[in-house]
Formats: sequence, structure tokens, C-alpha cells
Amino acid sequence: MQPTKKTINKLEILRENSRLAEQGGGQTRMEKQRASGKMTARERIEFLLDENTFEEFDKFVVHRSRDFGLEEQKFPGDGVVTGHGLVNGREIFVFAQDFTVFGGSLSETHAQKICKIQVNPKDIFAPNSPAAITIAAAPNNLSLFFAVNLEKDIAGYRIFRSTNPNLPKSDWQLLTTEILKTNTFQDKNVESGKTYFYYLTAEDFAGNISQPSEVVSETAP
Repeated sequence: MQPTKKTINKLEILRENSRLAEQGGGQTRMEKQRASGKMTARERIEFLLDENTFEEFDKFVVHRSRDFGLEEQKFPGDGVVTGHGLVNGREIFVFAQDFTVFGGSLSETHAQKICKIQVNPKDIFAPNSPAAITIAAAPNNLSLFFAVNLEKDIAGYRIFRSTNPNLPKSDWQLLTTEILKTNTFQDKNVESGKTYFYYLTAEDFAGNISQPSEVVSETAP
């Protein structure tokens, strides 16, 4: 089906609004800022983040002020660029105030954009992997101990086992069907003389899961 003229016009309007937002306060003001040795708001974000990872929020927001003739001076984005992206592969939320739009001063909507990423970002950060894992062997029992994760949003841990360390991690047996809330675990289902390999993961309350820990092993006496 061919796009209608109405659809094409809407896309053109969207592209034009996007172009205007990326110009900030206009080309002249942007060049003046560069001439003073400063990067623009978008250039600072691009410099900080991994290439092509920036996702912008509220790009077309404008202020609602009607005082002092400001209703005639509206710039898409309202003087601040907000969003999220990656730094060395880790997700972060960023904002950069645009000096070319009202000197980077705050309006109500400008401030709301900043608060939006500071107060209510989705938790997407995985916890650190469990560390300092040791095993104590006893008859019919292998006990695992590991360091407590001090991150405030840790929900608990999961323990995986295999007798073949070369199996893909996804094929290892999950021993903790319910999340483990302590830093100790007793594996009582072991056979004397057999070697068992273990790794652990940590999980937070948002459901983010850490990378697998180091693999540790012990032979059941």
C-alpha cells in the first residue's frame, strides 16, 4: 500500500520539528558557542556516550509561559536535552542544558524534563556478581559460602551446578528454585567421590540478573 499524501506530510512535519530541536537556539548561537571553545548540549552528550546509543526523551517539548512575549519564543526541547545511552556498554541517564536557548535557564517544562530522568528512571542496572565463593566439604554435604552483596536493592541469589564444567551455563542445573536470601547454601544431594562445579548469580528487586560468578568446584568426600 502506498503512503497517502496526509501520511507523507506528517512525516515531513516530524522531520522538520526534529531538525529544529537539534538546532537549539539557532545556527548563529551554536556557532558563537563553538567559537568560545564550548561544545553544544548535544555535542557534549555525543562526546560522553558510546557512539549511536543515545535515545532522547521529550524532544519536542516547549514551555507554556505567556509573560514578557515568551509565547512568541518557543524552541523544541525547551533548552535541555534529556535521554539515556551507554557508557562503556553500561546504561546511564543524561541531561545537558542548552545555553543557546534562553541561556540554559529553567522553565517549568525544562525542569520537568530533568526531574523525569532523575526521579523515575527504570532500574536497568544489573547487580555485581557474587564473589569470594568457598566450599566446605562434609560427608553427604557440600556447603557454599560467599560474600554478602551490599547493594541496597539485592533480592537474593541463585546457585547453579554441573558435573561437567564444559557445559554451556544455560544447561547447568538450577539448585535454588526459590531465590536464596542468605549467603550460605548446603548442597545435600551429592555422591561421594564425585566432583561438582558451581556458579552463582545475584538478582535485584527489579529482576536484573548479574553476570555469572567465577566457577568453583569441590569433590564430595
